[in-house]
Amino acid sequence: MRGLLCRELIGRDQVLDAALTALAAAERGAGGVVFVSGEAGVGKSRLVGEMVAAARESSMPVLFGRAVQADVPVP
Repeated sequence: MRGLLCRELIGRDQVLDAALTALAAAERGAGGVVFVSGEAGVGKSRLVGEMVAAARESSMPVLFGRAVQADVPVP
């Protein structure tokens, strides 16, 4: 079953504005980092999806990574 995401980002205008401001700064060459954290179901994936879409619209490269538990650390 595919994951279900709401088509609209609801109640996150301020957070989205901050994320898009950081993205615009990165496009201008300013360094930085954006951490997206929170409880399950609060819209983290949806917010990141909006950021990815905005980056791709600006022809910015988008990289994905993930963390997994392992007995031996993996770089």
